[in-house]
Amino acid sequence: METAKKQMDMDKKAIDELVRERDILNKNMIKAANETDKQQTIVKLHEQSKKTLEQEILNYRDEAQKQRKIIYQLEKERDRYINEASELTKKCNGVKNYTTRIS
Repeated sequence: METAKKQMDMDKKAIDELVRERDILNKNMIKAANETDKQQTIVKLHEQSKKTLEQEILNYRDEAQKQRKIIYQLEKERDRYINEASELTKKCNGVKNYTTRIS
């Protein structure tokens, strides 16, 4: 009877120890699951940020290309006006020379 009682006490201690170990493992599993969820959330946020930044880069590239076209057009227009001004200056000088000869 006493041996059975000792065995029962030992079994109860073993069961209690296993229950405590199971509880610790469950807590660790829950912590790991929570950390995994946090990391997944962070990864999703980073992916969203990456997509946003990629779109902004594309927008900046498009804007830069538009500005290069505008600059090119303005430079062409400037050159045209320079040529016109040069031609008008030549004409004015020609008229001055003509009027000087007549006088």
